[in-house]
Amino acid sequence: MGHLEAEEIIDTEVSHFMGWLRAQDAVGTICAYRSSAESTRDEMVEKARRLLARGAEPEDVLRYLAHTLTNKLTHWPCVQIRQASAQGREELVQAAREILGPKTDDDAS
Repeated sequence: MGHLEAEEIIDTEVSHFMGWLRAQDAVGTICAYRSSAESTRDEMVEKARRLLARGAEPEDVLRYLAHTLTNKLTHWPCVQIRQASAQGREELVQAAREILGPKTDDDAS
């Protein structure tokens, strides 16, 4: 192995390590987001169980669970995206598109 090959390998590994290191900054945010979503899920499942125990129709409870859980999980991001757009913070709106997907007609341009 030549000197240039060794330097190339080192540069590649350093680049990978630096990317990993930068990604660690997001771990706390990711963990908090997941924890919040899991708490919301657990709360909604418990409400659905109580409805079933009171004799509600399972199909109605499933619809309620799906609808309410979707609303609770999407409310905060939607509020933040609307505010960012109203404030002209296009970089944040674009970041939301990239993170949340799916692709829209607006993304074609």
